[in-house]
Order: sequence, then C-alpha cells, then structure tokens
Amino acid sequence: MIRIKKILIGMLLFLLFINAERALGAQEGQYNLGDVLVSATRTPQYEARTGSAVTVISGRELERGGKETVLEALKNVAGISISQSGSLGGAAYVYMRGAKPGHTLVLIDGMEINDPASVDRSFNFAHLTTDNIERIEIVRGPQSTLYGSDAIGGVINIITKKGSGEPKAAVEFETGSHKTQRRFGTVSGSNGRLNYSASVSRSVSAGISRASDGKENDGYKNLSFASRLGMELSEESEIFFITRYTDAEMDIDDGAYNDDPNYTADSKQLGAKLGFNQKLSDVWDYSAGLYYANQERKNRDLADSVDTADDLEDKYVGDNRKVETQHNVLLFESLTQTVGFEYEQESAEFDYRSGSFTDRIDRKTVDTQGYYTQSQWRIKENLSAVFGIRIDDHARFGKATTYKASTAYFIPRSATYLKANIGTGFKAPSLYQLYSSYGNAGLTADKSNSYDFSLGRDFFGNRMFCSAGYFFNNFKDMIDFDLSDWKYKNIGHAQTAGIETETKLKISEDLTLAGNYTYLKTKDKDTGNELGRRPEHKAGMALNWQVFQPLNMDISANYAGRRWDNNTNTQRLKQYCTVDYFLNYKFVPHAQLFLKVINLFDKKYHDVRGFDNLERTAYLGIRGEF
Repeated sequence: MIRIKKILIGMLLFLLFINAERALGAQEGQYNLGDVLVSATRTPQYEARTGSAVTVISGRELERGGKETVLEALKNVAGISISQSGSLGGAAYVYMRGAKPGHTLVLIDGMEINDPASVDRSFNFAHLTTDNIERIEIVRGPQSTLYGSDAIGGVINIITKKGSGEPKAAVEFETGSHKTQRRFGTVSGSNGRLNYSASVSRSVSAGISRASDGKENDGYKNLSFASRLGMELSEESEIFFITRYTDAEMDIDDGAYNDDPNYTADSKQLGAKLGFNQKLSDVWDYSAGLYYANQERKNRDLADSVDTADDLEDKYVGDNRKVETQHNVLLFESLTQTVGFEYEQESAEFDYRSGSFTDRIDRKTVDTQGYYTQSQWRIKENLSAVFGIRIDDHARFGKATTYKASTAYFIPRSATYLKANIGTGFKAPSLYQLYSSYGNAGLTADKSNSYDFSLGRDFFGNRMFCSAGYFFNNFKDMIDFDLSDWKYKNIGHAQTAGIETETKLKISEDLTLAGNYTYLKTKDKDTGNELGRRPEHKAGMALNWQVFQPLNMDISANYAGRRWDNNTNTQRLKQYCTVDYFLNYKFVPHAQLFLKVINLFDKKYHDVRGFDNLERTAYLGIRGEF
C-alpha cells in the first residue's frame, strides 16, 4: 500500500506543478470540459464536472478501430481487465478495479442486461456486438446509490444511436481466417417527428479449438439485431422504443485442455425498453421507463468417441422486468435535486442433468423496490459537489441503504481538475445462490465501502490530456462457496487498491495517440492470497493516423501482467502483449475497403488456464453507404 501511495503522489505532483503554463496558453473560456455523459449522475453533465472516474468510447472510435464487439472496446480501458475462456464465443467477463464480474452492472440505454439465471448475476460479454451503438460510458467505482444492486465495482452503459436527417443505409461484407464470414446492414434517419435506427449482423466462423491441447475446431454463429424508434410528441417530450436481440450458437470443449467433438452451447438474449422523457418547465423534467430483458442458455453434451460417459443437458432461463421514474428539479440556480423510484422483478428457472444427477429449480421470483435522491450543487462556477442516498427493499433479505458523495473542482486557467469520491455499495444474492441445490435462503447482500481521488490536466492548448488517480475498495460479507458444507454463505472479505492513469495526445490534426496504465493490488483478507485473474499491471495504447484523406490506420496494443488463474494462488498465468491492426481505405465517396488483423504478432496467450485465444487472424471486408 505504501508503494502505491508513493507512486501516486509523484504522479500528482508532476501533473500539478509541472511548469507548462506558457505552453498551455489556456485562457478563461478556452478549455475542454470533456464529453457530456449521463451515466455518472443520471443527468447530462460534462466529464470535468463529474466527480466520478469515467471513460467514454464514442461510436466514431469504435468504427475507426474496427471494433465489432463491446469486449474488444473494453480491453483498452483503464481499470478494466478481461477474462475469456477461449475466443469466438468463449465466456467473457469484466473485472472492474478488481471487483468480481457480478459487481459490474451492464446497461443498454439504462436497461439492465445482467443475467438473472447466472451464478452471480454477472454479464457474459462474449456475444455483445457494437451494432447501432452511439457511445459506451464506463463509470468506475461504487454506483449503487443510483443503480442499486450489482453496481459495486461500476457501471457500463451502452447508448444506442438515435437516427437523424435524411435516410441513410450501409452494408458490410467481411471474410477472413477460420472460414469466418460476417454480414452487416444498418439504416437510420428521421422524418418529421419520427426518428429511427436499426442494424442487423450475422457472423459465422469455423473457429479454433478452445481447449489448449485440442485439435477439433469449435465453430461459432452470432445473429444480432438492434433498433431504436423515437417520436417527438411535442417540442418538450419524446417517447422511444429500444430493442436488442442476440442468438449465438457455439461448439465448446470439455473444460481446460480437453477436446469434445459434440459439446454445444446456445445463448439467446432479448431486451426491450419503452421510455418517455418530458420537460415540464425550465426547472423541472422527468423520465419514465418500462423494460423487459430475457436470457436463455442451453448446453448439451452426449456420449461421443472421445468420452463415452458424457450425458449432460441443461437449461437456464432468466427474466428481468422493471418500472422506473425519475424527476430532476432545479431548486435554485446552484442546486439540482433528483429523485427516483424503481420496481424490479427478476425471475429464473434452472434445469440441469448430468447422468443420474439432477438439479431442477422451478421458476423463482424476487422483487426489489428502490428509492433514491441526489443533490447536485454548483457551489462556484468551477466547483461542484454531489451527494446521494438510496434505500432498496429486497423481498428476501430486507433493506439496504447506500450513499455516495463526490466533488469536482476545475481550474480554467491551468485546465486542471481535481476529483474525489466516497461511497458504499451492495449486491443482492442471485436467484441461483438463493434457491439452487447449493443455495442458501438466508443469504444477505455483499457490501462495500470505497473511495477514490484523481487529478487531470490539459497541456499545450488542449492537445494533450493527462490524468492519474488512486482508488481503494473494501468488500465484506461477500457471497462465496463454502466447501465445508457445499453451500453459499456470506463469508468473503477482500480489498483492492490501485492507480489508474490515462493520456491522450493530439500529435497533429491527422495523428492521435492514447494510452492508459492500471496498477492493481488485491487481497483476500481471509487467506492472504491475491484474487485470481486480476493482473497487477495492465496497460493499453491506441494510435490513429489519417495517413491521407481516404486512408485511415488504427493500431491498438494491450498488455496484461502476470496473475493467478485461481484464488488459491497455485496456477499462474503468464504476462502477454497483443497488437491489433485496422486499415480503412475509402476508394470512392460511398464505399471503403478494410483490413483487420487481430494479434498481429501471433502471440500465444491465455486469459484462462487451458483455453487458447486467437492466433494471428486477418479479415478483409467492404462497406457501402447509401
């Protein structure tokens, strides 16, 4: 811990006291407040005036980098590490600031898509494409005050594109290694008060063997559809309907290292949200939403030539329904008060059979009501503070109260900001942890208390931005599996702490460079071990170069240091660095060719012991716009 603090203090002093005022040339009113985002406070707010640590990935960045899945985009974000059991559909989870995968809440336009039927209600990123995405907002640190359960580590909110202007359409055709084929189409526009956007994609690949010692390729198919339909009822109100559907089929293997020629898995995800926004007056606006999300997973593994004893079939179905409303009132010129209410009902059913062993749970349902309020002060022109409190009433374990306080101070003259946060979080037990054969109906919620602070500064007239921050999380009463009686219990205690740094440099009008580094220390307070699959050192870099007007090149590199594959610290994963390359050439005004190379230098690496990731893989495609 002392080492972390010394490194951090050095970074902050460098950023704060470096003598670059003359080069800056920053004058009052000529500074960059960053992106406008909504996830940190659930109201539109500039990044520099938001106390939370945030990263925004724009749709343009996704296109310039050739990112076809959200997982690809998240790999290069500070504070996030990825664990995937093989490539092309292998189960993929996010660890934010060292928290568990189930401690990160994933949203699409505010709609929760975490899986109610998974063991810890985490979200599997393996099949989520970037189709029809306007931007991705990542808010790190506890966000339970605004979002309730599952937001202990942070929130990832995916914002859908809103159509505008004349009708536009585009199609893509792509082919490449491992007999991969991808087709993509999109349309968007507006007509009077109506706006629309929709996209559909279909990917098919023969794949590689996920098992490290395997020889049989594991195929993958993905069909995805996303849409947004909006109607302006008046100049001050809008109603919209959002849908997203994914149907994925994949061949999988019989665990680490072991091939299996007929083990298959299917995953279907459906989300639909009806939303309404209205500005009632200059000082009062409100929103309301109703949504339904469903996830269904099936696995099947029968006897084959490799293992004549195989006999497994299972099915997991989870549903999530929510009604929510939020009001924002400008009480004074310097104070905005937000109040909200949510009613959520999640359901799940499980049917597992392996030989003569069965674990069947008929449909189980649990309700949660959440009430929250948040005060946003503009104490001075460049000083803001936020305080929020929330009460959730869970049908099984009762009430949970969380709070969050944050502040942001922006210094225009030197284009510098300082941020600080402190807050608590909770995570309700999943339906599997409550009701499966290993469940415990007496479980209570995971709890956390956290704080972070950071400093950022623009240099050279907004051409370079640097930031550094420190975070600390304390998790207690976490739900872990107790091997003594094979039941889930509130027995886990852990701490994570670290440093996040980010740099963005605009070298010229045509060349930009971005980088980030995360230093993470984790500790299981019961055993003294480090937490598995969280690298101590993690870094990312992205370079984009408009070589000349029709030709754009994007190179991204990701480094993950050594880490344990398990919490018992007996199996170590090696460090690795991979480089991806994307080249886009617009040979006529409405058509372009692109080349994408994943793992350019053919690095052999593993996120999970015994499961291979893609070797050097290339794709060639063409895109037409109308």
